Amino acid sequence: MRVRNASLLAAAAGLLMASAANAGYSATIQLIVENADSGTELGRIEQVINEEGATFNWSILQSYNFGGATVSEFGIGGIADPVVSSNFNVAAGPFNTTFTINSVVVSFGTNETLGRAAAGMTFTDSLNAGTPGTIGLTGLLLGGNAYNARYNGANLFAAGSLLPTTVLTVTPGDTDTYLGQSDAGFNFLPLGGVANSINSQFKFTLSAFDRAAGTSVFEVVPAPGSISLLGLGGLLAFRRRRSA
Repeated sequence: MRVRNASLLAAAAGLLMASAANAGYSATIQLIVENADSGTELGRIEQVINEEGATFNWSILQSYNFGGATVSEFGIGGIADPVVSSNFNVAAGPFNTTFTINSVVVSFGTNETLGRAAAGMTFTDSLNAGTPGTIGLTGLLLGGNAYNARYNGANLFAAGSLLPTTVLTVTPGDTDTYLGQSDAGFNFLPLGGVANSINSQFKFTLSAFDRAAGTSVFEVVPAPGSISLLGLGGLLAFRRRRSA
């Protein structure tokens, strides 16, 4: 297994420790599946959210099959710190398949000016179908990226450039990992504005018969000196899966 285009993707071990404050969680959580060759929507998973609390966690309780493309895992999280996260495990059908994954919107009363984001995907090549030995990821967001971290609706953090379009060459049936983060040291960077809400999105086309598992985290904080920053550590864990 090779790691491309980024240092090891850091994850927040402290993310499970919720802030005492509350945040608002809203929007429609979505995972949309489309046949990229024909442009036809095959199905979607949706949940309308409108609630408050220190933490938010939502995930599917079953697997879905949409015309041969499958969704075996899909979850969205939020923390009042504020943090928004997502995870998924999907497989393309016998065609190039487009997946769109929209997170919850985390709204907060504080004014945050710094942020950091990390996203990664682990791909498993089909051994006997499609094009064994090649995995194609086509990012469909601004700049050809597969993942965006956003604040105040549509404002992009780190120019959205965490997971650019790529073609991975692997041993047929093998797994490869593609990682990106807003800063090589996973440090906080200026947002470019003041944030009162955050959200994130994956949107990409995956080559036929191949599988992708992904995860992301986007965290914002006030400028230094106004709070004690969270201590972070650990690594995002990616499940190694094979598809026949």
